[in-house]
Amino acid sequence: MKRWVGCCGSGSACPGCGRLALAEPATTRLPRDHGHLAQLASSYAYLRQFTPQVLEAITFSGGAAAAELLAAVAVLRSLNATGARSVPATAPTGFVPARWRGYLDDATTTGDTTAYRRYWELCVLLCLRDALRSGDVFVPGSRRYANPIAYLIPQDAWAGEREEFCRLSDIPAEPATALTLVETELATAISELDGVLAGGRGRCASTRTATWSLPRCRRKTSPPRSPSWATN
Repeated sequence: MKRWVGCCGSGSACPGCGRLALAEPATTRLPRDHGHLAQLASSYAYLRQFTPQVLEAITFSGGAAAAELLAAVAVLRSLNATGARSVPATAPTGFVPARWRGYLDDATTTGDTTAYRRYWELCVLLCLRDALRSGDVFVPGSRRYANPIAYLIPQDAWAGEREEFCRLSDIPAEPATALTLVETELATAISELDGVLAGGRGRCASTRTATWSLPRCRRKTSPPRSPSWATN
């Protein structure tokens, strides 16, 4: 390797030594998120200026899917209230995505409780943000982050509106019949797609990596604007 890059082995003053440093394989493992969480950790002190007050002022709720995340939020509230710096060993971590779990594992391996607290808290905040966006977590009384059930027809009103709704939507009122109809439509669509792919027709094509690609749809032309006198 040294002979290939022209290194004399004398040190950094040799141009070949610099090329050798670039040619040697990296020994550090690249995080699964390509360092995204580590970059956010640089703003940890800034986030700490307001996130404790936000968590204290707002009440979060959710279903069974968000139970562990909400438990982690409760632990973080307790840490903020007591001023404790270390995350308890019993603190939930199952909500942490796989792409961020390596940060917690590395901090645990090295015994760095400060880094563990920083990354664990960031995971709680980021996962809470994503859960609010998806509706898994909601804020009682909020209009933007309301309970998704509030957008559904109330159960007591559904019995009287069910027949009219199904008539207007042109779907069967019986759940089993509606499910069978959807399964039949899906099977028909898949069969038609298989025929298109097998015959090489249509705009869908297979790539060398055995994945399917669809070309970008053409932009639809906008209708001509009405003359100015038509809007007066």
